[in-house]
Amino acid sequence: STPDFPHKAPIQGIREILITAQATPEQVKFVGLGTTVATNALHERKGALTGLITTKGFRDLLEIGRQKRPNPYDLFARRTKPLIKRSLRLEVAERITVDGQVLLPIDDAEILAIASELVLQGVQSIAICFLNSYINPVHELRTAQLLRQHWPKISVTSSQELVPEFREYERLSSTVINAYLMPVMRHYLEQFTAEVRAMGIAEAPFVMASGGGIVTPELASQRPI
Repeated sequence: STPDFPHKAPIQGIREILITAQATPEQVKFVGLGTTVATNALHERKGALTGLITTKGFRDLLEIGRQKRPNPYDLFARRTKPLIKRSLRLEVAERITVDGQVLLPIDDAEILAIASELVLQGVQSIAICFLNSYINPVHELRTAQLLRQHWPKISVTSSQELVPEFREYERLSSTVINAYLMPVMRHYLEQFTAEVRAMGIAEAPFVMASGGGIVTPELASQRPI
């Protein structure tokens, strides 16, 4: 385990496997990486500084959550602090109705102003989650487009790309977690992939997913949740 440089441990493992097998890097046809870097970053609160852009009136949903409680009658229960502090949860005046109609169109200038404020506060990643966007994603699509166009180095997670399903809190919290972990996983997997390539292994590595399958490092970086 090499916590400061987590990609170093699996790279060392590959080197030792090659020595034990008396093989060369050129002979390797598959590299699979299983990692808890994302899980550890979430548990230890070591993700990226993240901002949220959401529908006006809904920025506190991340704290309100639902009425599900592990111990509903515990008067001294403490709730976990949100991954995004309130000052970094900003709202835009837009509205999609429950049947997908545009009730209040989104304003590009307002999006850019809000995003600029988040960038000035140093966020590395931005989550986008609008009310009813699962049924009509037009506003989220436009917001994500503007952010990626003007701030290409900022990670962006849009709920309609990640989990286009109903129930606002579940969709919002999933989007926030993904955004919180994106820069961490992107940096880690870029380093690991570069080291694998530098060793002389031609095949690009794969990453184990929690469901048991494998995904590319690019997809794992985009969807670390």
